[in-house]
Amino acid sequence: MRYLWSFVLCLASSFPLFAQDAHSKFVYKEQTEGPGKLQYVKGIPVLVVEGTPEELGKQYGAIAMSQGKNLLKQIDGFVDSIGFKSAYPLLLKMSAGMLDSFPKDHRTEIESAAKASGIDLKLLIFANTVADLKKIGGCSTLIVEKTRSQTGEPLFGRLLDWPPFEGLAQHSLIVVEKPKGKHAFAALTISPLIGVVTAMNDSGLCLTINEIYATKDKTPPLDVTGTPMLLLFRRVMEECENLDQAEKLVREAKRTGMYVLTLCDKSGGRVLEVTTKNVVPRTAENGVCCTTNHFRTEELSVHKKCDRYAKLQECQKCDDKYGVPDVVKSLDRVNQGKSTIHAVVFEPSRRVMHVSVGGDRSATKNPFEEIELTNFFKK
Repeated sequence: MRYLWSFVLCLASSFPLFAQDAHSKFVYKEQTEGPGKLQYVKGIPVLVVEGTPEELGKQYGAIAMSQGKNLLKQIDGFVDSIGFKSAYPLLLKMSAGMLDSFPKDHRTEIESAAKASGIDLKLLIFANTVADLKKIGGCSTLIVEKTRSQTGEPLFGRLLDWPPFEGLAQHSLIVVEKPKGKHAFAALTISPLIGVVTAMNDSGLCLTINEIYATKDKTPPLDVTGTPMLLLFRRVMEECENLDQAEKLVREAKRTGMYVLTLCDKSGGRVLEVTTKNVVPRTAENGVCCTTNHFRTEELSVHKKCDRYAKLQECQKCDDKYGVPDVVKSLDRVNQGKSTIHAVVFEPSRRVMHVSVGGDRSATKNPFEEIELTNFFKK
């Protein structure tokens, strides 16, 4: 995931810095396209798009993606900087071939977004599939079950940790998509992703992704005929209401690779350790569930040593009740400085995300803004 976000930043880094003074941390200006609208909520840019797949793509492309079209001239420099120069033509060709594995609606949306934004479709496909082709990053998550929560409801914390590329935080935004006939969802992301890595839907179901680099089951690390990872997660947001439905969908899908999918709904949390062959669930210990970048189940774990996991695991060894500030404090203990670009605490029962964006320091060191999503989800 590290290089995915590098690529996304590269697409974003040539955006003109025309943000309003009141929101100078971010590059976006408030704008509309049909029913689509980008506005600032407590200083956080929130883009809302709705309608058919074609309409979603047109709104997203015209409002957010279009601001990055001048970056295309810098792609060669980007792939060279991450050591992909020789492999890039092959990766671009492989990613283009994965368009056939896109869910039909997502394919229509990304094609519409390419047209509206003026960005080469192949580059949009690459941005949304490069995480399948290369293992590129790491994150931390922490779920507090009802029995350990001060609110009596689950809490779900997540850090997005990438190398601190200049400008990455400034191009962050929340994208609320309201697809016709499906569940609405909100993703903390960076344009031009239409897939999701951190999201909550209108049922309160939340998910995040953690990359995995090794598995005991020796399954193929990549199946390019599977549903691209970020789009499979989007399907979970659009089609599922609870943990069981999400697990069923992931089990039945043809998957591209290995990763950890952390889920939380109004009832509690669950971790799915996923490969191209197996899906192994993992639940909380003493009311807390932790995840970093190693499989932990006996079926899939190769090794379990991780300093960040050990620090999060301390929450399992006590009986304290946790509130949102306590989850933030626990996440802060495993922050990776400027590399911690996003920090989020979800409250599924309230459909609320507490969001902080980094920049010159860890996101956990910046104020968290409470973003209520219920009104955004209304159609």
